[in-house]
Order: sequence, then C-alpha cells, then structure tokens
Amino acid sequence: MYEVIAQNLQKNTGKTLQQWMNLVLRSGQEERKDQVEWLKSNHALSNGQATTITKLMNEGKADYDEAHLMKSHFYGDKDYQKPIYDKITAALKMWGTHKIVVNKTYLSLIHNQQFAILKTTKSGMAIGVPEAAVKKGKNKEFISSKNFGSERITHKLIVNDVSDLSDGVLLVLKASYDMS
Repeated sequence: MYEVIAQNLQKNTGKTLQQWMNLVLRSGQEERKDQVEWLKSNHALSNGQATTITKLMNEGKADYDEAHLMKSHFYGDKDYQKPIYDKITAALKMWGTHKIVVNKTYLSLIHNQQFAILKTTKSGMAIGVPEAAVKKGKNKEFISSKNFGSERITHKLIVNDVSDLSDGVLLVLKASYDMS
C-alpha cells in the first residue's frame, strides 16, 4: 500500500515523495503524529498520504513484509480468529472488488476507500466501521470507539467465534463496503 501511495504522490499532489519529505523536515515537526497532522492540515493531504510520507521518511520500506505481518495477526493465542477473518474475506469476494492492506496492528479493508478495519486482539477480533454503516445496517451491536486506526472508523464490535458474525454484522460490513 505504501509503495502505491508513494508512486502516485506526484500525480495526485504535484510533489514527489522526496519533495514532501523535504517539506516535512523543514517544518520543524519532530514527532511522527505531528508530522502527519501538519501534512493534513497545512497541505490538505489525506491521512493515507500523510502517513505514508512520514512512515517512509522515518522507517523506510525495509520493514514491510506483508506475509510476516499477516502471520503475526493470527499467531499463538490469536489463531482462533483466522476462521472469522476467512468468513469476512469470503463475503468480500462475493461483494466485488476490494483490497486488504496488512498493517502491523490491523488489517484495512478497502473498496474505493477504506471501509472497515479488523484488529486481532487478546479479547477477540475487533471489527471497526464508520457510524453511517452502523445506522444503515440498523445494528446496535457496534459501539462507539475512538482511536481505532482511522478517523473514518468510529464504531467497533468484538467477535470471538465465526458464529458471532451474524447476518446483521455482515449487513453492516456490506453497507460500509457499498458506501465506500
């Protein structure tokens, strides 16, 4: 994902990755979160663009190994969550085109834009979606949640078994997919 965003920066913003990095360095922002916010507020970049610029500036691309990251989501005491993920991805395939971007702490589900986040946690798989999807799906299981990996994602539900993925939960995911 980061490489694609970086490759499209000049086309989408008029500046190359290196030009954006130079701007950030000159901004005086030292903390990564401040760099992201500065890019978003001062240059109207999307969260994905700003995060990509700061990630590649601070870490480079060498640490991104998608296969390793994916395994880490379902390793050890979180392995029971893999069937939940498999059921969600099976539904995604039926709905149409999508991407799953593997990050260190979550999986991002993307149609035209990010429509859901999956996080494997000790207490179960957390599914995050925008509030509009919860309303459209008329589901009261999802609760309001702040800081869930994206400012678009405002509600979450924790599931512990495939049977927890009710038709109502999948309806909310489908609504979110359709709205993205």
